[in-house]
Amino acid sequence: KRLLDVGANTGKFALACFEHDSQVNVELLDFPGQLEMARRAIAVKGHGARASYHPIDFLDTSVEFPADQDAIWMSQFLDCFGEDEIVSILERARRALTPHGRIYIVDTYWDNQQHAAARLVLAMTTLYFACLANGNSRMYRSDDMRVCVRRAGLHIERELERLTLSHTMFVCRPA
Repeated sequence: KRLLDVGANTGKFALACFEHDSQVNVELLDFPGQLEMARRAIAVKGHGARASYHPIDFLDTSVEFPADQDAIWMSQFLDCFGEDEIVSILERARRALTPHGRIYIVDTYWDNQQHAAARLVLAMTTLYFACLANGNSRMYRSDDMRVCVRRAGLHIERELERLTLSHTMFVCRPA
């Protein structure tokens, strides 16, 4: 019934959720500019009443996530942060879950790629993050993310490799 879209970007995932389930309410968490784009896209489709928006600076560890979430979705989001920041984000997500809630982490781990060219592209993306973008992000190995998940007090309940051609999903619950 309640889903938190962490790093909601333009609201594309929230829109898919609204179209899939007429009962779901989605809370979107992101920077203010991103949330405004999402708000406009969701309003155009007529789902504004089931969405709420929470601007956040993810690096501010004192800001908790909205509580009582049945599911928390993070897609291609955590690679924007260093490992300690990822742990902080996952800890806050864990605290926001209902007792039976789950966290869904979707990303393109370079070691889970079927083709060598895909592994190379993701490795070069890490160089872009380190040298040109924020200097802290990177494309992670799946084992590195597993360590962050454990450090945050979570357990990977299920792992779906190559969910798409290149994505892996971790389904996590509190440990």
